[in-house]
Amino acid sequence: MKKIMVLLKKPFALVMICALLSMALIAAVPVDDVYAEIESEPEFMLTDEHEESGVYRFFYGLLSRTFFYQKHMVDYLDQNVEQADNVAANAQLRIVELEDEGKDVAALETALDTFYDLVADAEQALDAANGSISLHKGFDEDSKVSDLTLARDTIKELEGYISTARDSIIEAVRAIVDGMQEYRDINQPVEE
Repeated sequence: MKKIMVLLKKPFALVMICALLSMALIAAVPVDDVYAEIESEPEFMLTDEHEESGVYRFFYGLLSRTFFYQKHMVDYLDQNVEQADNVAANAQLRIVELEDEGKDVAALETALDTFYDLVADAEQALDAANGSISLHKGFDEDSKVSDLTLARDTIKELEGYISTARDSIIEAVRAIVDGMQEYRDINQPVEE
């Protein structure tokens, strides 16, 4: 007993004893693997009989807010595409200036062509998204859910268009950055 009391007065020994006790407690707790069941479609489907329930209002409100968010995301991406067109026009002018200076601008021209192609892909996706928004299947004029099934389909459809447009814009910017890096590597200043 005296030896244990002496050990408890030493900080290092106290820390080691606490660590050993905590490891023993952790090892004593049974550990089972827990897996969540994933379903593509929930078993519970809202019907008209659920109209007054909180679940009904929750899901309809969630779909309405998602539709509102997606409309604003499409507007935001449209603005990015418009800005991309302006940036590309300025980049084309700069490429002409660099070419007049005798620089090798092949990498920049290739990057700009890729940029134009990807921005065109984004514009197509956004046009399709705007068409889907204007139809607003499953939603009324105030963007409130009128038909649950059509509203869910519209949300999924818009998600695909937004994802395609966003990914195309990101890839377009990456193409420009890679082209600029390649241009810099080719046209490094000559040290005398």
